[in-house]
Amino acid sequence: MDNDILNLLYLYGYWIIFFGVMLDNVGIPIPGEIFLLTAGALTGNGSLGFKMSAAVAVTGAVMGGSFSYYIGRWSGERLINLYCRYTLCTSNCSKKAGSFYTRFGAFAIPMARFIMGVRTLAAPLAGAVGIKYIKFLVLDTIGAFVWAVTFLFIGFILRNSIMDLILLFENIRQWFIIGILLVLTAFVSFKFIRRMLIGSPNLLKIIQRLRSFR
Repeated sequence: MDNDILNLLYLYGYWIIFFGVMLDNVGIPIPGEIFLLTAGALTGNGSLGFKMSAAVAVTGAVMGGSFSYYIGRWSGERLINLYCRYTLCTSNCSKKAGSFYTRFGAFAIPMARFIMGVRTLAAPLAGAVGIKYIKFLVLDTIGAFVWAVTFLFIGFILRNSIMDLILLFENIRQWFIIGILLVLTAFVSFKFIRRMLIGSPNLLKIIQRLRSFR
């Protein structure tokens, strides 16, 4: 391939998927779906393998989710508040996550993967309310698998449009990094402003309420 961006994705694609998805599940405000959609498109032209991409994505998602789980399981009030601060979640996210657990119990863990924001809080809430890790791991792996395969498949279906977009970036590659930084900055700014308008999550209050149901 003579496309620099495609060469980069071909050489380091699995690592990009792994770290992109893992950081999303740790709580860093970046959309993991973007990495999955791109990977899905690359499986369509043979640059990446679908099964390997799914395995790498699930591994990254579960590792990130497990890290967040133990933040909730072992951390105190200060670390919980710090986690809420850097994830840029809003009070709406915490309320939705709490409602999920109230209605569905531990099965909220796989379901929350498809709701951005709620996904970020589902793992630390699971740890904080005392769900056993092995139970969390099984349910989180199931959710991660369905989530990853779904978006990989969507990327595969939309591969022509996504590849056209990658080629567009190649034609203006001198602006590619700047463009990526601008998109991420806009995304983080949107989440920050949204949290300022809606309010910060009170995860400790949600945890106390959920513990009362156990």
